[in-house]
Amino acid sequence: MKTSCLTLGVIVVALLVFSIGCTRNEKVEIEFDSSPVFSVSYSSDGKLLAVGRGSQGNNSSGPPWGGVGEVTVWQTKDWTSKIYKNELTSRVEGVAFSTDGSKLIAASDAYNRLAEGNPWDGNRVTTWDVNTCKATDSIVLNNDEKGVGAVVQLAAASKLGLIALARSGGVPLVVDLQTGKLKYVPEKHVGSCASVAFSPDNSRLAACAPTAPVLRIYESTSGKRLAVAELLKTDAHCIAFSPNGSQLAVGRSDGKVTILSDKLDKTIATILIDDTILIETISYSADGGYLAASTKSAVFLFDAKLFKRCHIFDKNDLRINAIAFSPDGKYLAAGCGQDSSRRDGAKDKQSGGVVKIWETSTGKLFKELK
Repeated sequence: MKTSCLTLGVIVVALLVFSIGCTRNEKVEIEFDSSPVFSVSYSSDGKLLAVGRGSQGNNSSGPPWGGVGEVTVWQTKDWTSKIYKNELTSRVEGVAFSTDGSKLIAASDAYNRLAEGNPWDGNRVTTWDVNTCKATDSIVLNNDEKGVGAVVQLAAASKLGLIALARSGGVPLVVDLQTGKLKYVPEKHVGSCASVAFSPDNSRLAACAPTAPVLRIYESTSGKRLAVAELLKTDAHCIAFSPNGSQLAVGRSDGKVTILSDKLDKTIATILIDDTILIETISYSADGGYLAASTKSAVFLFDAKLFKRCHIFDKNDLRINAIAFSPDGKYLAAGCGQDSSRRDGAKDKQSGGVVKIWETSTGKLFKELK
């Protein structure tokens, strides 16, 4: 969830310009002054953890526009890492692995650094070969007719070779990774999109808007709308399907999580977390045992069947931007860091990024990746 602009200064951009390549980092930690983390994702076997990070850079005082971005992939066995780069000109808002773990996909925005007018070039989707670290494709979607929207989240339907992009200021887009082209815009979706999620069997796509209490479910292959629902007096900010696809969890702007049936025709439960702040991110563990939701400063873990709170992971002095369970459900990772160009307009100061990983059974901090 989450685009005004961050003034970092030309010198910062110059220091952080990246070229195509992949580097090896044998240490568990990198420098704390690295950029904020905006996306995290485990491979299906749990052996790899991808971390998308970056900064929007200086977009207020003329060229060079945009910022910088990169993806770090950690091996969870020994916590060594590789860095994936491909001329990314904006922070990485979404990362995902292919089903077999051989491909890494990242979503960000593309900027023409030296443009005299509007520097925004579109939405960028980059694919790397995980083993060689080489970028195998880089797609830039310039869809002005669909609205100029900055990427805020990525969801992957690996079985279909599709990804969906949630965009602030623009309608969601579904991209065919085989052709490298826009496949469709979901039917009758109006305005911005705060979050997207594919059902576990990849047959359905859910989407929600950040400024209206509307949820929609579409057929994944065609974009045909299957169901629509409204939440009374509140906005939907983030969504996630349960592992069996029978429920949809919705993080709301009033600090609540609502559990709906997959047809959006029944409310199963509502959980109050904090009525003073919106729910930023939400996720189920793969076995359906846990449901995690975060505000900007804390992560809450619930029993997904009883809807009872298990743990509140230690209050964070850094903003929480993304969460992801390990495939076995034993760990929960959170991507953190402040950036004053956050899409929700927050006035946070720029800070270094960090990934915190907790044990779900004990609630104890397992590791920090800086």
